[in-house]
Amino acid sequence: MPLTHLDVIISLTSLSDRAVHRVGQTLQDGICIRKVPRLTQAIVVFRSSLASNFSPIDDHFSSQLGPSPLSPLLLARPIWSALGCLRALAFTMAELKHRYQSVVRQRRRRALAVASTIIFVLVISLLLPVTVDTSRLQQDRPWRTIAAWSWLGPSSPAGTALVQYGIGAASLFGGRNSQFLMSGDTGYAQGRAAETNLITFISSQIGAPRAGRPIWAVIGGGFYLENALPQLAAYLDALQLVNTADAFKRPPGPKLGGHPDEVYRNLSAADTPKPALLVICLDEACMSQCASSGLMCFIYDKPEDFPEQYKKLSAYFAIGWQKATALADLASAGHSVVFSDLDVFFQGNVFEYLHDIEDGAYDIQMQDECNESLNIGFFAQRGTSAVETLWRTVANDVAFGGSWDQRAVNDFLDVRRLRTANYTTWPPISSFVSPTGLKVYVIDKARVWARMSGLMPPASVVGLHLTCPGPAELRLHDAKENGFWHDVNRYYTDPPRILTIGALAGNQTTVARQVKVMLALARATGRAFVPPSQVYVVSRLPQMTVTEYEHLHSIGISSPTQEDRLQHANATDIKMLDAPAIYHRRFPAAINLERLLHLTDVTILEPSYLRNALRYLVSSASAARVAQRPVDSMLLNTYQHALDTLSSEPYASAPVLTIMDHDDISRFEPPRDAVEVPLCRTIETPERCGLICA
Repeated sequence: MPLTHLDVIISLTSLSDRAVHRVGQTLQDGICIRKVPRLTQAIVVFRSSLASNFSPIDDHFSSQLGPSPLSPLLLARPIWSALGCLRALAFTMAELKHRYQSVVRQRRRRALAVASTIIFVLVISLLLPVTVDTSRLQQDRPWRTIAAWSWLGPSSPAGTALVQYGIGAASLFGGRNSQFLMSGDTGYAQGRAAETNLITFISSQIGAPRAGRPIWAVIGGGFYLENALPQLAAYLDALQLVNTADAFKRPPGPKLGGHPDEVYRNLSAADTPKPALLVICLDEACMSQCASSGLMCFIYDKPEDFPEQYKKLSAYFAIGWQKATALADLASAGHSVVFSDLDVFFQGNVFEYLHDIEDGAYDIQMQDECNESLNIGFFAQRGTSAVETLWRTVANDVAFGGSWDQRAVNDFLDVRRLRTANYTTWPPISSFVSPTGLKVYVIDKARVWARMSGLMPPASVVGLHLTCPGPAELRLHDAKENGFWHDVNRYYTDPPRILTIGALAGNQTTVARQVKVMLALARATGRAFVPPSQVYVVSRLPQMTVTEYEHLHSIGISSPTQEDRLQHANATDIKMLDAPAIYHRRFPAAINLERLLHLTDVTILEPSYLRNALRYLVSSASAARVAQRPVDSMLLNTYQHALDTLSSEPYASAPVLTIMDHDDISRFEPPRDAVEVPLCRTIETPERCGLICA
């Protein structure tokens, strides 16, 4: 069958100039090459005909490329032309195949190079010890003004836990400067005993021990980590301010009687040590908080390393073993350490009342405890083998002997004999050398105060240790009431609207009703409640005697009510007073504050809140935020009248409303949903350490 037409259309993508030139030379019949810019595409059209009329083909060629020099060939050799076109086709396909294979080989080489690099880096990182570039840690960065710290939960929208506003905390985080500490951002990593040891972890974070950069270590978790640790972080930050008068709103005063300090160093911000904060975590919640905040934290989570006896210890003694083990490890590596329990709060530069930790004068400087013993809630130690021996011994005594860690320390140092010569020397000496050669300095308790030394710390105190047993909420309340609370989360610089009252007084029923009315009014008006510092309670019962207390305790009544005391009056020989006595108690010693905080959704601030806030709100405009407007209770007839009055102007817009107690508000009938106010049951018994509210 005669071949009349043969049309071939080939789409060529990104042909080389050489290929295009070769095709143009080879195709010799009815060729039309339409070029688009940059030769990215060429359309080759072949048309051949055995018919006698060749002019359409020649006209087509001429219209596309001009006069055709190939017309004679087209007339003479159409078959040869067709074969030439097919040959060009084969060349083009070969060119495309070559380019495709070249691209594939190039991509394979690149992928292989990337994979090899990744594998090489992973292998090297596993084989080499972890190191950090400590050159930048050696640089002291400038500090700026103090600002508020905020502790947010891990579920907060920002996904952060510890936040700074407007400062760079260079020294707090070992020289690392971060304005917003977020998970995966700047800050420290967290270490686990299951993966590494404490010393390797510390070295990877802050490098080798160096002068002026001790580790400030704490141990804890849960409530104290969330509420107390940000206070310590804010304090360490404030230490670096040039003008400490602006940093500490409760600067320490002189000692009682004007006695001089045995040690006092007037340290500038540059001379003050710059600790790196280390948290020894007791639970996974602590590690989670640390991960979201960038804090340097470590957890002993390798059970096979724990002594068998340790696994049987109560949580309280188990903490002692972990604490002693961590301190021994740090001493073995040569790190100087400052340690504080999370119920120790600071105002003022505590380093000014310590000897230089690293000058060798003393191996350990420890808090005084009731004269004849030492308290391990706050101390500073050098990184020496002698200090390591102390803590290894303590850890062993706790794990195998069931000893309390503080008693084990005092026994090791032979404190009672060396400080008082078994009570034959008084007052106790402030420095001594232990039987093992440890040089010990006892920190002046007028500067670092243990709560059991007295309920209210004197003005000279720099560190307040809330040692008395009691609920954690009460310990924080005490720290706030005594002015040892920093402006964390803008606690003072962003005060809430407040309702307060001049006094609470009456018998127990009356006092409870007064607090109930105040909380109801505060809740209805959207205000926080600031109670008075003292509560005056009238009672016909006498103060509890030792005989009465021992009898009630022997029959299982450790927190007797008034009814309990009257029921056992014959056995204890108590008699009602002829006239009512007035017992004045601090608010948390009259009202069961721990229970009340869980019963009400009203924020209850410390009695000294307004006074403390004024230390931060220094300008007149800021101080106006806690300006008080009095409301005379004599002008209020009922609870609803009181609520309407407080909700109308000029009272509604006032930042602080103070109910002047000219008339007893217990006459008001509170709403039915008002919370019942729990009282302390031993109201006639003076508050003491271990019995704040029972």
